Amino acid sequence: MQPLVRYINRDQDSQRREFVEAGAKAQGYVTERVPAINGYADDFATVYAGRIGGEIGPGTQACFLSHAATWARIAAGDAPYGLVCEDDATFLRPAAELEPYLAAFDRYDIIFFNDRAIAYRDYAGVDPDLPLASLDATWTAAMDLPKNPAHPRFGRTIRDVKAPGGDFYALTRKAAARLVAEAAKDRAATDVDCWLFYKCLALDHIHLHRRRFIPRYMRGAKATPLIPPLNGAIADRPFATTDSRRAGGRVRNPNRAVA
Repeated sequence: MQPLVRYINRDQDSQRREFVEAGAKAQGYVTERVPAINGYADDFATVYAGRIGGEIGPGTQACFLSHAATWARIAAGDAPYGLVCEDDATFLRPAAELEPYLAAFDRYDIIFFNDRAIAYRDYAGVDPDLPLASLDATWTAAMDLPKNPAHPRFGRTIRDVKAPGGDFYALTRKAAARLVAEAAKDRAATDVDCWLFYKCLALDHIHLHRRRFIPRYMRGAKATPLIPPLNGAIADRPFATTDSRRAGGRVRNPNRAVA
């Protein structure tokens, strides 16, 4: 069977819709569109007043809520797991190559297949021949290392490593249900990428690196650790990467004045 990937896409972003559907089809995926919430709609703040917060912009809040809507679909479905991507994802490998990774859902709750997540493996020096590496162990090993600006995966936006991304991942139905509940509790007060990583971190490791980016950022958003955390994994090779330019450009606030 061809894997089903649910992609998040706003109604008005037809160019991105065509981009992600064509790319997915070329690599052997079946797609299902999840209508993205529009953070720049006139009534966004009113409609979602009880589900948003923090100091992030409406676009980031809406992205978080759109992922939460996708988890709800997976949790309510019959399939044991679901695949999720964003509409600027470029698929790099055939869907058929996912099979041995998805078989690992007897051990893991969520698996990241995107290039930015794999940056943590590279920075931490995880054995490249290991098909799946524990997200918690990999993140902790990366945070144990000093800053290395010469490393190709170094990114100043989160101190040591490039920001994790939610552009392509898979999770079990049970994990999706847990994330739906966590999203309702924490509200959309931070970006979904770091929040997903945070929910896979053991509490003692969060405390060990409490001054590092993800825990500090989550505390500012008043997000709480998930106990027990999701058992997350990072694949050894990227199946997708973000390519906003090819997808039609960055999604911008249409109400912002152009300089």
